[in-house]
Amino acid sequence: MGDIYGYNEFLKNEIKRGGYVGYMCSYIPPEIIHASGFKPLLLTYDSLYPERVDSYFPKYFCPYLKNISEFLFREDITLEKVVVTDSCDSSKRIYECWKELGIVKDAYFLKIPFDRREEDVLYFSKELRDLYKNFLNGKSEDKILESVSYFNNLREKIICHSNSYSFLSYFYISSGEAYIEKEKDYEYRIKVYLLASMIPVSFIDYLEQFGIKVEYIDSCFGNKNLERIESYKDDPYYNISFHYLNKMSCIRDLSLNKRLEKIFVIKDKIDGVIIYTLKYCDPIIYHGGLLKKLLKENNIPTLIIDDDYTLSSKEQIRTRIEAFMEMLYEHRENNI
Repeated sequence: MGDIYGYNEFLKNEIKRGGYVGYMCSYIPPEIIHASGFKPLLLTYDSLYPERVDSYFPKYFCPYLKNISEFLFREDITLEKVVVTDSCDSSKRIYECWKELGIVKDAYFLKIPFDRREEDVLYFSKELRDLYKNFLNGKSEDKILESVSYFNNLREKIICHSNSYSFLSYFYISSGEAYIEKEKDYEYRIKVYLLASMIPVSFIDYLEQFGIKVEYIDSCFGNKNLERIESYKDDPYYNISFHYLNKMSCIRDLSLNKRLEKIFVIKDKIDGVIIYTLKYCDPIIYHGGLLKKLLKENNIPTLIIDDDYTLSSKEQIRTRIEAFMEMLYEHRENNI
């Protein structure tokens, strides 16, 4: 399974096998799902034109969630069990839409606090405890510690192959699997930090065709998914809550401090920053312009790519990438 098509098949096979809980938000801990005896399954599929679902959803709806819905429609899939959140407006709406359309049999709505204060961590830990009890359905087994340890070991296994893990590694680990990609033949000439909300794998593949290596992926499912949960044995629910609320912030968080800190830390390892702005995703659109301005003040070249998750404007994207690369080469020469 060396590409997104491998994950596509993995997703279809797991849905056919059953016994899974699907989810689409990085605030949902796969550890909780795994501990309750279900298979955590990240619902993501590469670019599809929304020919079947356009008439069912508002025009300004999240293209990523439309894409998942298109996949479900085309494959005639009814999901057994999913967890959705209130992390963004479209996420709230998909809960209602899928139930109305009969796409899902059982949907659990998980509330995510917006802040990271002590009361927020406590609130979210209670939400996670309730989620776990709901999935256990009366069973008394408690395998939280075992599941946290299992996912920490998966993270270590992937990090040990730091030269060959990829964006797909973040998808697979979110579904309880360790995926190590075969080394690619690309000759990388440019290294970038990539900021996005949700992003199709084919976009990263497209960048690699130009010799661009994504050194750090800051997206819903990116490098932050490899961060271990520490000190979880005293109160696992609290510590899982603390971990998921305090890792690299969700794009809905209006503060840019953590992102800027990370970019400055790896500044010498990258040539520039690419921001993939998903159409109608207000948080990433807001972040994109502001972050580009702040990075310009710090002499870090930045490119914003606008897309609707389909890569339908590839030639326009190509032109912008090639121009950006020329600028990076010039910037590199001027800073030697």
